[in-house]
Amino acid sequence: MDILYLAMASIGVLVAFQAIKLFVYARSWTHTRLGNATYELRDTGDLPPYLQDLYNICGERLVDLGFEPSHCELVDGPFFGKPESWQLVYLNAARKTYAILSASSLPSRSAPCDIEFLTVFSDGQRLLTVNGISHRLIGKFPNTVLLDPYAPSMQEQLGTHWTTLSELEQARSPIIVPPAEFVSRSESFLNDYVCSLQSSGYTKQRDGMYALRLVPAVRTAFKSLVGERRLGKLNQQRGKSSEFPVDIPIEAQVASFQRIAAQGPQPRSTTWIVKTLLLLGTLVLFALSLGFSMSIEFLAILILGLLIHELGHALGMVLFRYRDPKILFLPFLGALTIGSPEKVKPYQKVIVLLLGPVPGLVLGLICLLLYIWTDFELVGNAATMLLALNYVNLLPFVPLDGGQILDLVLFSRFPLAQLVFQALGLVCLAMLSLFTGGYVLLVLAIVGIVGVWQVFQRNRFLSQVRKRLREAESDGALSERERLLVVFALMKDQGLDGQPFAKKCLFAKHAMDNLAV
Repeated sequence: MDILYLAMASIGVLVAFQAIKLFVYARSWTHTRLGNATYELRDTGDLPPYLQDLYNICGERLVDLGFEPSHCELVDGPFFGKPESWQLVYLNAARKTYAILSASSLPSRSAPCDIEFLTVFSDGQRLLTVNGISHRLIGKFPNTVLLDPYAPSMQEQLGTHWTTLSELEQARSPIIVPPAEFVSRSESFLNDYVCSLQSSGYTKQRDGMYALRLVPAVRTAFKSLVGERRLGKLNQQRGKSSEFPVDIPIEAQVASFQRIAAQGPQPRSTTWIVKTLLLLGTLVLFALSLGFSMSIEFLAILILGLLIHELGHALGMVLFRYRDPKILFLPFLGALTIGSPEKVKPYQKVIVLLLGPVPGLVLGLICLLLYIWTDFELVGNAATMLLALNYVNLLPFVPLDGGQILDLVLFSRFPLAQLVFQALGLVCLAMLSLFTGGYVLLVLAIVGIVGVWQVFQRNRFLSQVRKRLREAESDGALSERERLLVVFALMKDQGLDGQPFAKKCLFAKHAMDNLAV
């Protein structure tokens, strides 16, 4: 039976994680705002130097495929908050096909920039071939045949485009337009796309812009999650390819990191109605997951003890201005409080951690005294649950509150000591679970093992960043961009340049967030 509980608990954790991830994606999409796009024709000499270096990587390959430089565009896209982007356009006159280069949001040696192939027809229709990004698109482009082959190479992507073009040419005539007209058509196309989203029910007007409705946001979030898995497989294929065996300029990586940070919606708190629905919904799932294995009375006491514990954490997060704290129950396991710390000092994090078990211990002692005085069994059971639950949470094992407190106080600046402490703590937690027969502690230990090495890598890198910045700022403080240049240069020196850009962004964000504290 314990093995069955362990299997069910593990499945419950995975399902809860995916559900939370889908909720976060959907919420992000509902906060996205769209407006009118603007395009400006610019000279290729206006490109920032680092972008010239980046685009030359792909441009040389395009020239080999029969393309020639056409013009440059400065684009202010339809997504509110996303910075302007530079696009370099090439033209293959023989096949009447344009190649549009733009800085990738996740640049890598195998895909240094995003490439789109476009053919315009005389009747206003378009053939557009992207690669590995269609899962991020909302709805459908009007008057457009959209292809996304998720091809491991530029040549395969272009081959897909030209194969379809040969079929469409039998009924339509492709055309070449002057650069100024190309820019005008591109701007009109994007603005028509934004309008089509409203007419098809994807968006609604809000604050002078367009906001995504809930159901389309959930569908788009689900499509994004599925597409990211497919993109991960594509990146593995690209990694084995040597199509672009060059290093990405550090300035380009910093610009991509800043673009990712800026393009998301402005932080907004979840409404209290949504928080309440999440709490009640997850509480019901938790109760159903354990209801068959314990009495209703014991389950009610357990839920009350967990709720008191998490309310303490939530109170601390509110006091120290964590962004958007909320309480969730996890089927088979327990509950947790999540929130985003913004410039929260270590001692404040310790207080937030203590505010979970301390109120429960105090209330448990009060219940114990009442039980001694009244001999009321229900009060005695409540005292036992509150004291046991919160004393266990103070054990010095990560991810329990006691382990996190010890980690913050003693080991946060010593990555190797932190790794040893966390690993020993997880081993002790697993042994304790086997000794007591409790599957919950074993699941926590297994989940904790997954993240220990990642935490060690990030904190070791943070220590190296602090050392490098002390040397760089000996003559004065650096700006945020200059600090990011130091961070990404250090990644290159430490041999992390070959890592996926998403992983490098996590390292950079962890460093910048902790440097700000």
